[in-house]
Amino acid sequence: MFSKEWLIGLINDIYGDDFINAAVKAINVPSGTFDNMGNALSEAVTPIASVLICIYFILAVADKMTSDNFSAEQFIKLLMKLVLSIAVTDNITTLSLKIMNFGVAFSSLMAANAGAFASVDATSLVENMNLGTRISVGITMLIPWMASLLLKVAIYVIGLGRSIEIGLRAGLAPIGCADLISGGTSSNGIRYLKKMIGISIQGGVMLVVVSSAGALCQYVLPDTASLTNALFIAQYMGIMAAMVGIMASSKSLAFELIGA
Repeated sequence: MFSKEWLIGLINDIYGDDFINAAVKAINVPSGTFDNMGNALSEAVTPIASVLICIYFILAVADKMTSDNFSAEQFIKLLMKLVLSIAVTDNITTLSLKIMNFGVAFSSLMAANAGAFASVDATSLVENMNLGTRISVGITMLIPWMASLLLKVAIYVIGLGRSIEIGLRAGLAPIGCADLISGGTSSNGIRYLKKMIGISIQGGVMLVVVSSAGALCQYVLPDTASLTNALFIAQYMGIMAAMVGIMASSKSLAFELIGA
């Protein structure tokens, strides 16, 4: 169990490229992954969106007619908003998929610069260790190894959960954007579009977080020998836990960036 190969694999599992690769794989979903699902779901919900557009229009007309200053100009404006809502609903799935593909391209750009984790030469570190040292180091590294597994699971949950939400938002976009009649630029439809853009760029924001965590790991790692130091292990796992936590809250940051 405490062979050199086992210990090298253990150290690589903790400090190797697995974290960065797991994050990039979970976040950077290939373009076109949800196209078929989005189109199929959109076809199912578009009739519902059409009914909602009519309801919103009737409510808006009723609201204006009960006011004292109702005029033909206001009615014409409502008709123009109705036409705009119908046009947007008919084309919103295509627009949503383009927004998704933009998010994939943005994430790919960030992923190209996300490999900032320090390289680890576990072989040279373990090569000269005797059996007693390997046993001591192996026992010491078991806890951070288990913690790293849990953090990787969290990365996949966060990253793949965001990918599923993108597909769901794209498919339900006709309903989400049905209300363009009331509220102007603050309408529910505009807010839905902004949030869809925010979810799309969230992947890039998450990869910036990963890059920042990698740069910080390089800063706190003085040399390869410190990999088995208890203080550095605590610092490293703290950075990784912070990275996962900030990735989980990256949606709110992405929404702030586009004002959603």
